[in-house]
Amino acid sequence: MTEACANGVCEVPDKETTRPCPRCNGKGKRVKGVTIRYLVRGTFQSRIHDSLTYRFCPSPDCPVVYYSETGDAQFTKDELSERVTIKEKDDPLPVCYCFNFFRHDIREEIEKTGKTTVPDFISAQVKAGNCLCEYTNPQGTCCLGNVSAAVKQIQKEGKK
Repeated sequence: MTEACANGVCEVPDKETTRPCPRCNGKGKRVKGVTIRYLVRGTFQSRIHDSLTYRFCPSPDCPVVYYSETGDAQFTKDELSERVTIKEKDDPLPVCYCFNFFRHDIREEIEKTGKTTVPDFISAQVKAGNCLCEYTNPQGTCCLGNVSAAVKQIQKEGKK
């Protein structure tokens, strides 16, 4: 089980002060170097500096995914090996990077059965220590919050 998901707790609040994203001025969350090393495409790996502290920019309209606290280093969504759900609008949109679930998987299951088993499946896998969130999720944390938000949004869309 990763540190980000220890004991079923999937995210540690980030209380430290931080430099905002140099592109959009949004407040970024600290992300571990292993996340960046795992997700930045090989061509851009030489720009990663292990001595720097990096942040994830959660602003949907900003192309920057990671930036350094110093503002010297930035990585955009086009420089990553995975699509960053929060930065994309068109399917396929990943919601769980560890177990390869997409928004359309949740939507199809809800349309067929009226509910989804995806959050329960992911929760069980997290408890079993089978997640790799700090490596596979661009946010570097457990995806359960994002999955729950996707489920609520899909259910809301279905009631229209």
